[in-house]
Formats: sequence, C-alpha cells, structure tokens
Amino acid sequence: MKLQTLKELCCPYCAAALEVSDGIDIREDEIKQALVKCNCNIYPLIEGILVLKNNIPGSDYLAVSSLQNRRLEQALHYLLKPKTIIDRFIQQAFRRKLIFSRLVDNVRSKLIRHRVNKTTGRIFFSDFIKHLRIGGYGDYFLHRFSSTSFLASLPLVLMLKSFPGPILEIGSGMGHHGFIISSLYPQKRLVCVDASFINLFLAKRFFAPQAEFICLNANDPLPFADKKFNVIFSSDTLHYLYSKKSMIQEILRISQEEAIVLLAHLHNLKGQDPVAGNPLTAEGWLGLMHSFLYAKLLPEPQVLSDFLQKNTLNLSDNFSPAQLQEANAFMLVAGTRSQVFKNYSDIGEQYSHLDNQLILNPLYRRHIKGNSVRLRKKWPTDFIKAENFITDKIIPDTYVLDEGTTKLILENKVSQIHPSKISELMKNLILIHAPKDYYDFC
Repeated sequence: MKLQTLKELCCPYCAAALEVSDGIDIREDEIKQALVKCNCNIYPLIEGILVLKNNIPGSDYLAVSSLQNRRLEQALHYLLKPKTIIDRFIQQAFRRKLIFSRLVDNVRSKLIRHRVNKTTGRIFFSDFIKHLRIGGYGDYFLHRFSSTSFLASLPLVLMLKSFPGPILEIGSGMGHHGFIISSLYPQKRLVCVDASFINLFLAKRFFAPQAEFICLNANDPLPFADKKFNVIFSSDTLHYLYSKKSMIQEILRISQEEAIVLLAHLHNLKGQDPVAGNPLTAEGWLGLMHSFLYAKLLPEPQVLSDFLQKNTLNLSDNFSPAQLQEANAFMLVAGTRSQVFKNYSDIGEQYSHLDNQLILNPLYRRHIKGNSVRLRKKWPTDFIKAENFITDKIIPDTYVLDEGTTKLILENKVSQIHPSKISELMKNLILIHAPKDYYDFC
C-alpha cells in the first residue's frame, strides 16, 4: 500500500485518521509490513494489504501481536488460516505459565515458518488453491472465468472505458474482475476491498498487483473520504450483506458528482440460487437506490445474451416487472447522468483484443487421439455446474483440436494461431484471458 493511500483513509469505527505506528518494512513510498493505528485500535498491514477486519475471527488481533514481536511469517499464517488446536493449547500453556510452553512455542514458530514458506513459494494460482485446501470455495474461484456471473458482469466492466478513475471494487474476491479492469485500464487507479485476507492475498499476487487492497467487513462503514471515487463496481456481493441500506448510503457518500455505480449479479429473492445469501426482489433492489438521480435494473440473462450474441450492452431497454421477476439475478446501474443509459454497441471489441495471455480453459481435460487432442468439459462438482447452468450450455461438452494448435496454446504461443481460429476458440470459451501463472497444465 502506498503511503499516500494510507493518509487518505480513516478508521471506519472512530473516524480518526490512520497512520503508521511501526513501519516494519517501508520502501520509499510503499508500505509492505507495518502496524497502523488510529484513536481506537491498531491494525496489521501485511504484504501491502491493510487489514481492518478479516473474516477469520481473531486473526487480525493475532497478526498484530505477531508483528509487534517481529514474527512476520506467523502474522501471515494467522490471516491465512484459522487458529489451530495447537495454537489454543500453547495459549493456555502461556496463561498457566507452564515450563514447557516456550519450548513448544519455538517449535510451533519453526513449523509455521516452514508452512508459510511452502505456501508462498507456490508458482501457480491453481497450486495455491489446492494447497490451501479450501474445497468448493477454491474450485469456484479456479473456474471463475467460466462462471455465468463473471461473464455477465463483463459488459459493465467494458463500459468503464468512458469513465475516469479512481475505481473501487467492493467484494473483489480473488481478483478476477480486478485483473480485467487492470488489463483494460492500467492508467486508472483501482482499490479492491473484500472480507477475506486470503482473497486479497491471491488477488495481489496473481491478478492485480498494482491495485490497492483493504480487508474489511462491508457491513461496516467504509474507510474512504467523501466523493472519493468516480466508479463503484461490485459483483456477486451485496446479497450477502445484512446492511444493504448502509452500504448504499456509503456508496452514495464516497461517489463523485458524476460517478457511475455498477452492481452486477444481484440475486433475486423470487429466484432459485443454491447460494442465495440475503437477496431482494426487483422492487427491493431499486428501492435502495432512491437517492440516485437515475437507476435501472436489468435481468442478467438478457444482459449476458446481448453481450454474447450481439456484442452490445443496452441500457436504454425498459423491462416490465414480469420480465424482471423471471430473472435469477439482476444488473443495476445508477448515476446522475441520463446519457449513460444508452445502447453500447461493439462493447466486447476491446476485451477480444486484450494484450495478455490466452490459456486453455481449465474446465477441459485433454485426451490425445492420433494427431488430434479431444477436449472434454468437466466441472469440478455438480453443484458448481448447476450454479452455472447458463454458461454450461455455451461451453461445448467436447471439442477437437489438432496437435499443433494444442501445443502452441500450452506453450503460450497463441499469437501464432490464425486470428479466425483464435476468435472461434474465444467465442466458445475454450480459450480464456487469464493472468500469468494462473493454471498448471502439467
């Protein structure tokens, strides 16, 4: 995190300015490891990520204690993993002043150092996911680029070309949208917030290393000054918040006068989602936006269909209550300028020509047959397949590639493939944009 960024923040609980109280590792204007204080608390800043509140209970307190004792690996360990049984045992041993407690603590410190070094030494994102053993949650993010919610959000990300930064992403996950935003608009400042330190740690390492990251609970006030952002983007997040009204009020407070608010993949209370969270009806979502001059709700399936089939985002359409009620999820666009609500044609062109790596979709398993390679689609679980039933229909169950094309893809030499073939493979989501070291195909 940059020193200037920290100076612009305030504590979400006491509203006091945040400042470095112990600069453990600060290089020029970049803070890598530090303790940050306000009037009411001390917060850890680890690997450039400010932690106001992590979703692992007590981990931020333990991280502060570890940083105070200059145990950096231990601080990172606590933020990445819940407290283990041996941690509780040692804590009790210290409280009771048992003789062997310090010896056990030294052994534990060595084990933690070994585990953290083993974790951070992973080269590929896919290896990190497997190593962290986070089950279906990890599988979801490993295949996020193929998910319905991600693809339906893309046209909203692509319309940001017309808006200057800075950009705030609320509920950034592991950084998949941040990767696309950073790739499309490298000159625009991006701030990502999420409740999970694990998410932000991976987002910073693999997806958007130049962005700023803050770990917080979005049910609480945001630590930003008034009128700070020109773009607020969020996908698949607000239906998991209890304080939706407070969040919208916070978004309104930190938005500049001509800001655009883009809320993608909002679950419909009348829909059927296997991980619904706390969704609202169409009327409920629109009712939250009454303070904005203009707000429009769109059915997600229509947005996705227009994007994939017509290469457009049509914000001039008006949908009836019946049409909205049928949608499983919504897109919501709000702002102060009526001219925003128009038809954006050829919106996918800049995405198609992104100058970054195209890889084989990790959904596919390869089967060599003579001089050709047969690709067979395999979702990691039936649950994830059911959640993405729309994109499951788009992505072919099988596809045959010649051996030469497959070799060029796996060797990251996609540019040597004929452009028409690349276009076909991207349209079918066989090739996807992904960060460097995203997936280990070996």
